[in-house]
Amino acid sequence: MPDHAAYCKRTAVAAAIAAAFPGTLLGASVARVDFAVGNVTAVAPDGRSRPLSRGSEIDVGDMVATQQGRAQLRFTDGARMSLQPGTEFKVDEYQFAGKADGDENIVMSLLKGGMRTITGLIGRINRDKYKLRTEVATIGIRGTEYSVSYTNSINVFCALGSIAVINDAGTLVLNSGEGGFVSNINTQPARTEERPELPAPPPAVNPPPNPFQDPSQTQTQTQTQAVLTGTFSGNWAAVATEVSDGSVVIGPKRRADKSVTLDSNGALVEFEGSVNKLGTATALSDGNDGIIAWGRWINGTTLGDGDFAGIDLANGLHYVVGMPAGVLPTGGVATYDMIGHSASCFGGSCTSMVVNSSTLSVDFGASSVGMNMNFNVNGDYAGNYTFTSSGYAENLNGAEISSLSGYLSGPSSGSLSAKGILAGEGGSRAGMAWTGQIYGSSPTTLTGVTAYKKQ
Repeated sequence: MPDHAAYCKRTAVAAAIAAAFPGTLLGASVARVDFAVGNVTAVAPDGRSRPLSRGSEIDVGDMVATQQGRAQLRFTDGARMSLQPGTEFKVDEYQFAGKADGDENIVMSLLKGGMRTITGLIGRINRDKYKLRTEVATIGIRGTEYSVSYTNSINVFCALGSIAVINDAGTLVLNSGEGGFVSNINTQPARTEERPELPAPPPAVNPPPNPFQDPSQTQTQTQTQAVLTGTFSGNWAAVATEVSDGSVVIGPKRRADKSVTLDSNGALVEFEGSVNKLGTATALSDGNDGIIAWGRWINGTTLGDGDFAGIDLANGLHYVVGMPAGVLPTGGVATYDMIGHSASCFGGSCTSMVVNSSTLSVDFGASSVGMNMNFNVNGDYAGNYTFTSSGYAENLNGAEISSLSGYLSGPSSGSLSAKGILAGEGGSRAGMAWTGQIYGSSPTTLTGVTAYKKQ
Protein backbone atom coordinates (compact mmCIF):
# COMPACT_ATOMS: atom_id res chain seq x y z
CA MET A 1 0.00 0.00 0.00
CA PRO A 2 1.24 3.58 -0.64
CA ASP A 3 2.34 5.68 2.34
CA HIS A 4 -0.36 7.78 3.97
CA ALA A 5 1.05 11.19 2.98
CA ALA A 6 1.40 10.26 -0.68
CA TYR A 7 -2.09 8.74 -0.69
CA CYS A 8 -3.60 11.89 0.87
CA LYS A 9 -1.83 14.09 -1.70
CA ARG A 10 -3.18 12.07 -4.62
CA THR A 11 -6.66 12.00 -3.10
CA ALA A 12 -6.56 15.79 -2.65
CA VAL A 13 -5.52 16.28 -6.27
CA ALA A 14 -8.36 14.04 -7.46
CA ALA A 15 -10.81 15.90 -5.24
CA ALA A 16 -9.65 19.24 -6.64
CA ILE A 17 -10.12 17.99 -10.18
CA ALA A 18 -13.59 16.73 -9.35
CA ALA A 19 -14.49 20.03 -7.69
CA ALA A 20 -13.70 21.84 -10.91
CA PHE A 21 -16.57 19.94 -12.58
CA PRO A 22 -19.79 20.60 -10.65
CA GLY A 23 -21.80 18.48 -13.09
CA THR A 24 -20.29 15.27 -11.71
CA LEU A 25 -22.94 12.83 -10.52
CA LEU A 26 -21.54 10.78 -7.66
CA GLY A 27 -22.94 7.27 -7.30
CA ALA A 28 -23.81 6.85 -10.99
CA SER A 29 -22.61 3.48 -12.30
CA VAL A 30 -20.36 4.05 -15.31
CA ALA A 31 -18.46 0.79 -15.79
CA ARG A 32 -18.26 -2.87 -14.84
CA VAL A 33 -15.25 -5.04 -14.08
CA ASP A 34 -14.57 -7.57 -16.84
CA PHE A 35 -11.95 -9.30 -14.70
CA ALA A 36 -9.80 -8.60 -11.66
CA VAL A 37 -6.68 -10.51 -10.62
CA GLY A 38 -5.16 -10.00 -7.18
CA ASN A 39 -6.21 -7.52 -4.50
CA VAL A 40 -8.14 -4.93 -6.52
CA THR A 41 -10.33 -2.47 -4.59
CA ALA A 42 -12.50 0.61 -5.09
CA VAL A 43 -12.56 3.47 -2.60
CA ALA A 44 -15.81 5.48 -2.64
CA PRO A 45 -15.89 9.29 -2.08
CA ASP A 46 -16.89 8.69 1.57
CA GLY A 47 -13.70 6.66 2.13
CA ARG A 48 -15.32 3.23 2.23
CA SER A 49 -13.32 0.52 0.46
CA ARG A 50 -14.71 -2.59 -1.25
CA PRO A 51 -13.05 -5.47 -3.13
CA LEU A 52 -13.61 -5.70 -6.89
CA SER A 53 -14.25 -8.86 -8.88
CA ARG A 54 -15.82 -9.72 -12.19
CA GLY A 55 -19.18 -7.97 -12.55
CA SER A 56 -18.50 -5.31 -9.88
CA GLU A 57 -19.79 -1.83 -10.73
CA ILE A 58 -17.66 1.31 -10.83
CA ASP A 59 -19.32 4.60 -9.91
CA VAL A 60 -18.37 8.22 -10.60
CA GLY A 61 -16.07 9.27 -7.77
CA ASP A 62 -14.66 5.78 -7.15
CA MET A 63 -10.88 5.43 -6.95
CA VAL A 64 -9.78 2.00 -8.24
CA ALA A 65 -6.53 0.65 -6.76
CA THR A 66 -4.90 -2.50 -8.15
CA GLN A 67 -2.07 -2.93 -5.61
CA GLN A 68 -0.21 -6.02 -6.93
CA GLY A 69 -3.15 -7.08 -9.11
CA ARG A 70 -4.64 -5.88 -12.36
CA ALA A 71 -8.13 -5.29 -13.74
CA GLN A 72 -10.06 -4.59 -16.89
CA LEU A 73 -13.02 -2.20 -16.94
CA ARG A 74 -15.74 -1.90 -19.57
CA PHE A 75 -17.58 1.44 -19.67
CA THR A 76 -21.20 1.94 -20.69
CA ASP A 77 -20.12 3.70 -23.90
CA GLY A 78 -18.12 0.61 -24.93
CA ALA A 79 -14.67 1.84 -23.85
CA ARG A 80 -12.31 -0.80 -22.44
CA MET A 81 -9.53 -0.06 -19.98
CA SER A 82 -6.82 -2.32 -18.59
CA LEU A 83 -5.27 -1.19 -15.30
CA GLN A 84 -1.80 -2.49 -14.47
CA PRO A 85 -0.26 -3.43 -11.10
CA GLY A 86 0.37 -0.51 -8.76
CA THR A 87 -2.28 1.72 -10.35
CA GLU A 88 -4.69 4.22 -8.76
CA PHE A 89 -7.32 5.50 -11.18
CA LYS A 90 -10.46 7.60 -10.71
CA VAL A 91 -13.50 8.56 -12.78
CA ASP A 92 -14.19 12.20 -11.91
CA GLU A 93 -16.99 12.92 -14.35
CA TYR A 94 -19.04 10.80 -16.73
CA GLN A 95 -22.11 11.54 -18.81
CA PHE A 96 -23.52 9.11 -21.38
CA ALA A 97 -27.20 8.55 -22.08
CA GLY A 98 -26.73 5.44 -24.22
CA LYS A 99 -26.54 7.38 -27.48
CA ALA A 100 -24.89 10.47 -28.94
CA ASP A 101 -26.83 13.54 -27.77
CA GLY A 102 -24.06 16.16 -27.49
CA ASP A 103 -23.90 15.98 -23.69
CA GLU A 104 -21.58 12.96 -23.45
CA ASN A 105 -18.52 13.67 -21.33
CA ILE A 106 -15.73 11.88 -19.42
CA VAL A 107 -12.98 13.19 -17.15
CA MET A 108 -10.61 10.75 -15.43
CA SER A 109 -7.56 10.95 -13.15
CA LEU A 110 -4.56 8.64 -13.28
CA LEU A 111 -3.06 9.15 -9.83
CA LYS A 112 -0.23 6.69 -10.39
CA GLY A 113 0.58 3.48 -12.27
CA GLY A 114 -0.28 2.48 -15.81
CA MET A 115 -3.17 1.73 -18.12
CA ARG A 116 -4.03 0.81 -21.68
CA THR A 117 -7.35 1.73 -23.23
CA ILE A 118 -9.51 1.65 -26.34
CA THR A 119 -11.99 4.52 -26.21
CA GLY A 120 -15.72 4.15 -26.65
CA LEU A 121 -18.43 6.32 -28.19
CA ILE A 122 -17.61 9.36 -26.05
CA GLY A 123 -14.07 9.51 -27.36
CA ARG A 124 -15.12 8.92 -30.95
CA ILE A 125 -18.11 11.27 -31.02
CA ASN A 126 -17.17 14.14 -28.74
CA ARG A 127 -13.38 14.21 -28.62
CA ASP A 128 -13.21 17.57 -26.84
CA LYS A 129 -15.12 16.11 -23.89
CA TYR A 130 -12.61 13.31 -23.21
CA LYS A 131 -9.76 13.95 -20.73
CA LEU A 132 -7.33 11.82 -18.75
CA ARG A 133 -5.54 13.97 -16.17
CA THR A 134 -2.29 13.49 -14.26
CA GLU A 135 -0.35 16.00 -12.15
CA VAL A 136 2.10 16.69 -15.02
CA ALA A 137 -0.11 16.61 -18.14
CA THR A 138 -3.58 15.99 -19.52
CA ILE A 139 -4.26 13.55 -22.36
CA GLY A 140 -6.95 14.34 -24.90
CA ILE A 141 -7.77 12.04 -27.77
CA ARG A 142 -8.15 12.26 -31.49
CA GLY A 143 -8.21 8.50 -31.94
CA THR A 144 -9.02 5.26 -30.19
CA GLU A 145 -6.12 3.37 -28.55
CA TYR A 146 -3.25 4.41 -26.29
CA SER A 147 -1.30 3.44 -23.17
CA VAL A 148 0.30 5.52 -20.41
CA SER A 149 2.48 4.93 -17.34
CA TYR A 150 2.82 7.55 -14.61
CA THR A 151 5.09 7.94 -11.59
CA ASN A 152 6.49 11.47 -11.21
CA SER A 153 6.63 11.74 -15.00
CA ILE A 154 4.58 10.12 -17.74
CA ASN A 155 5.31 7.95 -20.76
CA VAL A 156 2.60 7.72 -23.41
CA PHE A 157 2.27 5.56 -26.51
CA CYS A 158 -0.40 5.93 -29.21
CA ALA A 159 -1.21 2.57 -30.79
CA LEU A 160 -4.05 3.67 -33.06
CA GLY A 161 -5.37 7.07 -34.16
CA SER A 162 -3.85 10.09 -32.41
CA ILE A 163 -3.72 11.71 -28.97
CA ALA A 164 -2.75 15.14 -27.61
CA VAL A 165 -0.53 15.47 -24.54
CA ILE A 166 -1.08 18.89 -22.95
CA ASN A 167 0.46 20.78 -20.03
CA ASP A 168 1.45 24.34 -19.05
CA ALA A 169 4.49 24.22 -21.35
CA GLY A 170 2.76 23.14 -24.56
CA THR A 171 0.98 20.46 -26.56
CA LEU A 172 2.35 17.36 -28.30
CA VAL A 173 0.24 15.43 -30.84
CA LEU A 174 1.14 11.75 -31.19
CA ASN A 175 -0.06 9.60 -34.09
CA SER A 176 -0.20 5.80 -34.43
CA GLY A 177 3.10 4.20 -33.43
CA GLU A 178 4.51 7.30 -31.70
CA GLY A 179 5.47 7.82 -28.05
CA GLY A 180 5.86 10.81 -25.77
CA PHE A 181 7.45 11.75 -22.44
CA VAL A 182 6.65 14.53 -19.93
CA SER A 183 9.02 15.06 -17.00
CA ASN A 184 6.92 17.66 -15.14
CA ILE A 185 4.09 20.15 -15.60
CA ASN A 186 6.43 22.97 -16.64
CA THR A 187 8.36 20.95 -19.25
CA GLN A 188 7.29 20.70 -22.89
CA PRO A 189 6.03 17.19 -23.81
CA ALA A 190 8.64 15.53 -26.05
CA ARG A 191 8.71 12.58 -28.42
CA THR A 192 10.48 9.41 -27.32
CA GLU A 193 11.16 5.92 -28.60
CA GLU A 194 10.51 4.52 -25.13
CA ARG A 195 7.13 2.88 -24.59
CA PRO A 196 5.28 2.92 -21.26
CA GLU A 197 6.75 0.35 -18.90
CA LEU A 198 5.93 -0.41 -15.29
CA PRO A 199 8.38 -1.79 -12.72
CA ALA A 200 7.77 -5.39 -11.75
CA PRO A 201 5.20 -5.74 -8.94
CA PRO A 202 6.47 -6.75 -5.47
CA PRO A 203 7.12 -10.51 -5.05
CA ALA A 204 4.03 -12.60 -4.44
CA VAL A 205 3.16 -16.27 -4.22
CA ASN A 206 1.62 -16.07 -7.70
CA PRO A 207 2.47 -12.62 -9.12
CA PRO A 208 0.17 -11.45 -11.92
CA PRO A 209 1.85 -10.90 -15.29
CA ASN A 210 2.81 -7.35 -16.22
CA PRO A 211 1.70 -6.75 -19.83
CA PHE A 212 4.09 -3.78 -20.20
CA GLN A 213 7.06 -5.96 -19.27
CA ASP A 214 6.48 -9.60 -20.18
CA PRO A 215 8.41 -12.35 -18.39
CA SER A 216 11.17 -14.00 -20.42
CA GLN A 217 10.23 -17.08 -22.42
CA THR A 218 11.65 -20.57 -22.05
CA GLN A 219 10.10 -24.00 -21.72
CA THR A 220 12.35 -24.73 -18.73
CA GLN A 221 11.19 -22.69 -15.75
CA THR A 222 13.55 -21.20 -13.15
CA GLN A 223 12.77 -19.98 -9.67
CA THR A 224 13.06 -16.37 -10.81
CA GLN A 225 10.49 -16.70 -13.59
CA ALA A 226 6.78 -16.08 -13.12
CA VAL A 227 4.72 -19.26 -13.45
CA LEU A 228 1.01 -19.20 -14.17
CA THR A 229 -0.75 -21.05 -11.33
CA GLY A 230 -4.02 -21.04 -9.38
CA THR A 231 -7.62 -20.52 -10.45
CA PHE A 232 -8.62 -17.59 -12.66
CA SER A 233 -10.92 -16.64 -15.52
CA GLY A 234 -8.84 -17.38 -18.60
CA ASN A 235 -8.82 -18.81 -22.12
CA TRP A 236 -8.16 -22.40 -23.20
CA ALA A 237 -7.85 -24.65 -26.25
CA ALA A 238 -7.53 -28.44 -26.14
CA VAL A 239 -7.63 -31.68 -28.15
CA ALA A 240 -7.69 -35.30 -26.98
CA THR A 241 -7.74 -38.95 -28.13
CA GLU A 242 -9.31 -41.98 -26.43
CA VAL A 243 -7.50 -45.19 -25.51
CA SER A 244 -10.51 -47.35 -26.41
CA ASP A 245 -10.08 -46.33 -30.04
CA GLY A 246 -6.98 -44.35 -30.87
CA SER A 247 -8.60 -43.03 -34.05
CA VAL A 248 -11.25 -41.15 -32.03
CA VAL A 249 -10.25 -37.49 -31.59
CA ILE A 250 -12.20 -35.14 -29.32
CA GLY A 251 -11.72 -31.57 -30.41
CA PRO A 252 -9.96 -29.37 -31.10
CA LYS A 253 -12.08 -26.98 -29.07
CA ARG A 254 -11.51 -23.53 -27.60
CA ARG A 255 -13.19 -21.20 -25.12
CA ALA A 256 -12.50 -17.73 -23.75
CA ASP A 257 -13.38 -16.18 -20.40
CA LYS A 258 -13.78 -19.51 -18.58
CA SER A 259 -12.45 -20.67 -15.22
CA VAL A 260 -9.19 -22.64 -15.37
CA THR A 261 -7.06 -24.10 -12.56
CA LEU A 262 -3.33 -24.86 -12.66
CA ASP A 263 -1.42 -26.60 -9.86
CA SER A 264 1.62 -25.20 -8.07
CA ASN A 265 3.88 -26.55 -10.83
CA GLY A 266 1.93 -24.72 -13.52
CA ALA A 267 0.16 -27.78 -14.96
CA LEU A 268 -3.56 -27.62 -15.82
CA VAL A 269 -5.82 -29.72 -13.57
CA GLU A 270 -9.32 -28.53 -14.56
CA PHE A 271 -10.89 -26.10 -16.99
CA GLU A 272 -14.22 -24.47 -17.85
CA GLY A 273 -15.09 -24.46 -14.19
CA SER A 274 -14.97 -28.04 -12.93
CA VAL A 275 -16.70 -29.65 -15.92
CA ASN A 276 -13.38 -30.95 -17.28
CA LYS A 277 -11.31 -32.47 -14.47
CA LEU A 278 -7.98 -34.29 -14.42
CA GLY A 279 -9.47 -37.36 -12.69
CA THR A 280 -7.02 -40.27 -12.55
CA ALA A 281 -4.89 -38.89 -15.40
CA THR A 282 -1.45 -37.34 -14.85
CA ALA A 283 -0.95 -33.63 -15.60
CA LEU A 284 2.30 -32.66 -17.34
CA SER A 285 3.54 -29.12 -17.97
CA ASP A 286 5.49 -28.67 -21.21
CA GLY A 287 5.88 -24.91 -20.79
CA ASN A 288 4.65 -21.95 -18.74
CA ASP A 289 5.84 -18.33 -19.00
CA GLY A 290 3.48 -16.71 -16.52
CA ILE A 291 1.01 -15.62 -19.21
CA ILE A 292 0.41 -18.81 -21.20
CA ALA A 293 0.89 -22.48 -20.30
CA TRP A 294 0.79 -25.67 -22.34
CA GLY A 295 1.10 -29.40 -21.67
CA ARG A 296 -0.69 -32.76 -21.57
CA TRP A 297 -2.86 -35.08 -19.52
CA ILE A 298 -1.76 -38.68 -19.99
CA ASN A 299 -3.07 -42.10 -18.90
CA GLY A 300 -6.08 -42.52 -16.62
CA THR A 301 -9.63 -41.22 -17.12
CA THR A 302 -10.88 -37.66 -16.94
CA LEU A 303 -13.87 -36.59 -14.81
CA GLY A 304 -16.69 -34.04 -14.99
CA ASP A 305 -19.44 -33.52 -17.55
CA GLY A 306 -17.77 -31.26 -20.12
CA ASP A 307 -16.44 -31.78 -23.64
CA PHE A 308 -13.37 -33.64 -22.39
CA ALA A 309 -14.90 -35.45 -19.39
CA GLY A 310 -14.96 -39.23 -19.13
CA ILE A 311 -12.17 -39.77 -21.67
CA ASP A 312 -9.88 -42.80 -21.32
CA LEU A 313 -6.64 -41.20 -22.45
CA ALA A 314 -4.16 -42.83 -24.81
CA ASN A 315 -2.06 -40.31 -26.70
CA GLY A 316 -3.10 -37.66 -24.22
CA LEU A 317 -5.21 -34.56 -23.85
CA HIS A 318 -3.17 -31.61 -25.13
CA TYR A 319 -3.96 -28.18 -23.68
CA VAL A 320 -2.91 -24.55 -23.91
CA VAL A 321 -4.34 -22.01 -21.43
CA GLY A 322 -3.65 -18.35 -20.80
CA MET A 323 -4.55 -15.16 -19.01
CA PRO A 324 -7.43 -13.05 -20.39
CA ALA A 325 -6.51 -11.16 -23.56
CA GLY A 326 -7.59 -7.82 -22.10
CA VAL A 327 -8.00 -4.94 -24.54
CA LEU A 328 -7.36 -6.25 -28.06
CA PRO A 329 -6.27 -4.07 -30.99
CA THR A 330 -9.02 -2.94 -33.35
CA GLY A 331 -6.77 -2.93 -36.40
CA GLY A 332 -3.39 -3.92 -37.73
CA VAL A 333 -1.66 -7.24 -38.35
CA ALA A 334 0.35 -9.06 -35.66
CA THR A 335 2.80 -11.91 -36.19
CA TYR A 336 3.34 -14.61 -33.57
CA ASP A 337 6.32 -16.98 -33.25
CA MET A 338 6.08 -20.42 -31.63
CA ILE A 339 7.59 -20.64 -28.12
CA GLY A 340 6.66 -24.29 -27.42
CA HIS A 341 4.47 -27.23 -28.32
CA SER A 342 3.16 -30.63 -27.30
CA ALA A 343 2.52 -33.19 -30.02
CA SER A 344 1.81 -36.87 -30.62
CA CYS A 345 1.05 -39.24 -33.47
CA PHE A 346 -0.31 -42.75 -33.74
CA GLY A 347 -1.24 -45.20 -36.50
CA GLY A 348 0.92 -46.00 -39.51
CA SER A 349 3.63 -47.13 -37.03
CA CYS A 350 4.16 -43.44 -36.13
CA THR A 351 5.51 -43.02 -32.59
CA SER A 352 6.99 -39.52 -32.59
CA MET A 353 6.24 -36.09 -33.99
CA VAL A 354 8.37 -32.94 -33.65
CA VAL A 355 7.15 -29.45 -34.55
CA ASN A 356 10.12 -27.60 -36.06
CA SER A 357 8.51 -24.19 -36.39
CA SER A 358 5.14 -22.46 -36.50
CA THR A 359 3.85 -18.91 -36.93
CA LEU A 360 0.49 -17.15 -36.72
CA SER A 361 -0.58 -14.01 -38.54
CA VAL A 362 -3.56 -12.21 -36.98
CA ASP A 363 -5.31 -9.40 -38.86
CA PHE A 364 -7.35 -7.69 -36.15
CA GLY A 365 -9.10 -5.34 -38.56
CA ALA A 366 -10.28 -8.09 -40.92
CA SER A 367 -10.76 -10.72 -38.14
CA SER A 368 -8.66 -13.22 -40.08
CA VAL A 369 -5.91 -15.60 -38.97
CA GLY A 370 -3.21 -17.45 -40.90
CA MET A 371 -1.26 -20.42 -39.52
CA ASN A 372 1.92 -22.10 -40.77
CA MET A 373 3.48 -25.20 -39.19
CA ASN A 374 6.44 -27.37 -40.20
CA PHE A 375 6.95 -30.77 -38.53
CA ASN A 376 8.55 -34.21 -38.84
CA VAL A 377 7.05 -37.64 -38.20
CA ASN A 378 8.42 -41.19 -38.30
CA GLY A 379 6.63 -44.41 -39.29
CA ASP A 380 5.12 -45.49 -42.58
CA TYR A 381 4.88 -41.92 -43.89
CA ALA A 382 8.06 -40.54 -42.37
CA GLY A 383 9.32 -37.15 -43.45
CA ASN A 384 8.91 -33.41 -43.23
CA TYR A 385 5.44 -31.86 -43.62
CA THR A 386 4.09 -28.31 -43.88
CA PHE A 387 0.63 -27.05 -42.99
CA THR A 388 -0.60 -23.66 -44.22
CA SER A 389 -4.09 -22.27 -43.64
CA SER A 390 -5.92 -18.98 -43.29
CA GLY A 391 -9.50 -18.06 -42.59
CA TYR A 392 -12.04 -15.76 -40.97
CA ALA A 393 -12.08 -15.79 -37.15
CA GLU A 394 -15.71 -15.25 -36.20
CA ASN A 395 -15.00 -14.47 -32.54
CA LEU A 396 -11.53 -12.91 -32.72
CA ASN A 397 -12.62 -9.86 -30.70
CA GLY A 398 -13.64 -12.33 -28.00
CA ALA A 399 -10.11 -13.81 -28.04
CA GLU A 400 -11.21 -17.02 -29.79
CA ILE A 401 -9.73 -18.21 -33.10
CA SER A 402 -12.26 -20.13 -35.16
CA SER A 403 -11.47 -23.35 -36.95
CA LEU A 404 -8.74 -23.24 -39.59
CA SER A 405 -8.30 -26.17 -41.96
CA GLY A 406 -6.09 -27.07 -44.88
CA TYR A 407 -3.99 -29.75 -46.56
CA LEU A 408 -0.51 -30.98 -45.72
CA SER A 409 2.37 -30.84 -48.16
CA GLY A 410 5.06 -33.50 -47.77
CA PRO A 411 5.93 -37.11 -48.65
CA SER A 412 2.25 -38.13 -48.43
CA SER A 413 -1.06 -36.30 -48.61
CA GLY A 414 -2.98 -35.26 -45.53
CA SER A 415 -4.97 -32.52 -43.80
CA LEU A 416 -5.10 -30.68 -40.50
CA SER A 417 -7.56 -28.44 -38.62
CA ALA A 418 -6.96 -26.10 -35.68
CA LYS A 419 -8.75 -23.84 -33.21
CA GLY A 420 -7.19 -21.45 -30.74
CA ILE A 421 -7.11 -18.53 -28.36
CA LEU A 422 -5.43 -15.20 -27.75
CA ALA A 423 -4.06 -14.61 -24.25
CA GLY A 424 -2.24 -11.94 -22.25
CA GLU A 425 -2.77 -8.19 -22.34
CA GLY A 426 -3.57 -7.04 -25.88
CA GLY A 427 -3.22 -10.60 -27.19
CA SER A 428 0.50 -10.83 -26.40
CA ARG A 429 0.27 -14.64 -26.56
CA ALA A 430 -1.68 -17.14 -28.65
CA GLY A 431 -2.34 -20.87 -28.50
CA MET A 432 -3.60 -23.37 -31.07
CA ALA A 433 -4.98 -26.89 -30.57
CA TRP A 434 -4.90 -29.02 -33.71
CA THR A 435 -5.55 -32.45 -35.14
CA GLY A 436 -4.85 -33.96 -38.55
CA GLN A 437 -4.21 -37.08 -40.52
CA ILE A 438 -1.71 -38.38 -43.05
CA TYR A 439 -3.68 -40.47 -45.52
CA GLY A 440 -2.87 -44.02 -46.65
CA SER A 441 -3.66 -47.67 -46.03
CA SER A 442 -2.54 -47.21 -42.41
CA PRO A 443 -3.50 -43.57 -41.65
CA THR A 444 -1.41 -41.60 -39.18
CA THR A 445 -3.32 -39.30 -36.78
CA LEU A 446 -1.67 -36.13 -35.46
CA THR A 447 -2.68 -34.16 -32.34
CA GLY A 448 -1.13 -31.40 -30.27
CA VAL A 449 -0.97 -27.76 -29.25
CA THR A 450 1.40 -24.90 -30.04
CA ALA A 451 2.01 -21.76 -27.95
CA TYR A 452 3.07 -18.40 -29.44
CA LYS A 453 4.41 -15.00 -28.47
CA LYS A 454 3.66 -11.81 -30.43
CA GLN A 455 6.70 -10.38 -32.20
